[in-house]
Amino acid sequence: MGSVRNAAVALLLFGAACAGRAEVPADTLKVETLATPHGAHWVYLMDVSFPHLSEGKIVVVDADRREVLGMMTTGFLAGLAPAPDRKELYVTETFYSRGVRGERTDVVTIYDPAELKPVGEVVIPPKRFIALTMPYGTVVTRDGRFLLQYNFTPATSVSVVDLKSRRFVGEIDAPGCTLIYPGAGNRSYSMICSDGRLLTHTLDDEGRLASQRMSEQPFFDPDKDSLNVAPARLGDTLYFVSFLGQVHPLDVSGQEPAAAPTWSLLKAADRRQAWRPGGWQYVAANEKLGRLYVIMHPNGRNGTHKDPGGEIWVYDLKTKARIQRIRTKTPVVSVLTSRDDAPLLYALGAEGSLHVYDARRGRYRGTVAGAAETAMVMVNP
Repeated sequence: MGSVRNAAVALLLFGAACAGRAEVPADTLKVETLATPHGAHWVYLMDVSFPHLSEGKIVVVDADRREVLGMMTTGFLAGLAPAPDRKELYVTETFYSRGVRGERTDVVTIYDPAELKPVGEVVIPPKRFIALTMPYGTVVTRDGRFLLQYNFTPATSVSVVDLKSRRFVGEIDAPGCTLIYPGAGNRSYSMICSDGRLLTHTLDDEGRLASQRMSEQPFFDPDKDSLNVAPARLGDTLYFVSFLGQVHPLDVSGQEPAAAPTWSLLKAADRRQAWRPGGWQYVAANEKLGRLYVIMHPNGRNGTHKDPGGEIWVYDLKTKARIQRIRTKTPVVSVLTSRDDAPLLYALGAEGSLHVYDARRGRYRGTVAGAAETAMVMVNP
C-alpha cells in the first residue's frame, strides 16, 4: 500500500512540475543591429581560440560600457582590416574541405559591420601567412581600393585584392621579407627583410607592381638586437621596439622609408633589474597625446620577448622621457589606444580579460572579464 501511495504522490508532483514548466514563456531570440560606424571606444579582439583553432572569432567590445556587443565566427587564424571609411570589415580566412584537413581555401570575406554578417567574399591563393594573428599581415590601402595579404609558404609574397571590383588582382613576390607597412600615398608599402633592409613596392592603379626598391643600408641589425615586427604607428612614423628596449623610428612619408635615430626605453637602474619589453602586440602610440606605450617585465633575458608584462611604461615622444608607469590588473600581452580626443588605453590580459584605462592619466576604468578565450591582437574600428 505504501508503495502505491508513494507512486501516486510522485505522479502528482511530476504533473505539477510539468504544469509549472508549461507556464514559463519561451525565450524569444532577437538579433540586434549595431550602430554604424562603430564607436570610437569600441575595439575588435582577434581571438585565435586555441581550444578550437579551425574556428576562431572576432569579438566586438564596447570599452565604455565594458561589455561584449557581438562577434564574428571566422576560419583558421583569421586576419582583419577595417575599411578606411568604416563601412565594411575585411577578414582573411582559411578553410579546409574536411574541417581540419582536405583541400584548403583562402578567402577575403566582406562583413557588414551593422549585423556582423558576411555579404561577399573573394577567393585568393591558399598561401596566406598562417600563424598567431599578427598586425600588418592584412592591410588595406589608404584609399580603401586594395587589400594586401602577406603570404608565407615558406616563399614570401603579397596577394592583392581589388575591393572595388571584388576580384583577386595578382601576387607579388617578396623573397625573404615579412609583413606589410603602408607608406606614402595610396599605392606604396614596405616590408622588413631578413638582413634588416627594407623592400618598398609601389602599385599602379590596377594593383599591379609598378616599381620596387631595396634600401641600401639595413634598418637594424637582426643578429645583435631583433625587432618586434608589430610597430606602433603615429602619422607617417612607425615605432619599432627591439627585444632589448631600443626604439627604432621609421619615417614612411617619402618615396623610400627613412630611419630616424634610435633611443632607449631604459635607464641604468632599469637595466640592472633587467627590464625588457614583451608580449605580442606590445607597443602602442597615441597621436592626440604624442605618447608611446610599451608592455614591460623585469628579470628579462634571451627568449622573454613574448612574455606578458605587469607594467605599461608611457613615454613622451617629443622628449623621449618616461612619464608614467601603469601597473596592470593582470599580466598583459597586447596594448592599443583609441584614436579620439578622449583616448582610452586597452590592455589585453593573458587570461583573456580586457582592461581599460584612461590613456592620458593611466587611471583604471574597468575590466571586461573573459572577453575572449585566447585573443592576441586588438584592432581599432
